[in-house]
Amino acid sequence: MSKPLAGQPTQVELEILQILWELGPCPVREIHARLTEAKGTNYSTTVKMLAVMLAKGLVRRDDDVRPHI
Repeated sequence: MSKPLAGQPTQVELEILQILWELGPCPVREIHARLTEAKGTNYSTTVKMLAVMLAKGLVRRDDDVRPHI
């Protein structure tokens, strides 16, 4: 598989974005539940992927609510 261009989401990031487009703003647990159904992903992996996506500017986090959305 070729390496994505800088600023381009990876395949896993695209899967997470698809989940967010379907669900709208939601907590990590809801995203993780969908990824687990499809891939058996660990919760810590989901959190790490979202942190990477946040750093890339692919997602935003609302720190004013709990759990973070």
